[in-house]
Amino acid sequence: VIHTFKANYRKSLVKHIIASCSTAQTTSDITITALDAVCWIDSAWKSVTKSTIQNTFTAAGFKQQQIDPLPCIIPPDTTNGASSTSNELLLMDFGMNEETKVLDNLLKHVVTSGSTMNANEFINIDSHAPTFNEWNDDSERLVTFDNIIQSNELDDDEEKINEETPPKLCETIEMVRRLRLFSITQSPQLHQAIIGIESMLTDIYLDSKTSVQSTLDSYFKKT
Repeated sequence: VIHTFKANYRKSLVKHIIASCSTAQTTSDITITALDAVCWIDSAWKSVTKSTIQNTFTAAGFKQQQIDPLPCIIPPDTTNGASSTSNELLLMDFGMNEETKVLDNLLKHVVTSGSTMNANEFINIDSHAPTFNEWNDDSERLVTFDNIIQSNELDDDEEKINEETPPKLCETIEMVRRLRLFSITQSPQLHQAIIGIESMLTDIYLDSKTSVQSTLDSYFKKT
């Protein structure tokens, strides 16, 4: 359950970083607000299905006969009455591997100090972090969130053009980034929808980067 949650949360985080890199000049230009984190947490938790939770308890040895097995849960072995725990674990591993594979592909586009991090390293990066505050924590460790102040730039008056030129992909990503700022400061109810649009645009951007160039043979076959 925790692995699935963390994989989906960090998938949203990496997509946001990739989308911000198209306009950011330095790492400090990539901002993550508390509202971003809340929306990603909500989306990541919704990705944890009922079957994932039930499979986790089943694989751990918890049984409740009153609950009908879900379709993805392997029923107990009828030959000896024992639960096919190993098979259930394999089924859970398959689901986790799918989430890890998606995150792995995203991380290939993020380079830190000349090297990349794989999905398992990124998911388990905080495995040893304390889940509670130590008594000797210093006050400097408290994290404060600064309000983002973004001044709206007024466009110069220009003559109206009958035919508007469609924006490029990078320009569209920048527009969505500005919409995120608008939702943060004025309309939080729009934030979840804007994050979804940003995620889809990032997928389109990544697909355009990984598209395979046509060979001469394939070109002449088309003609």
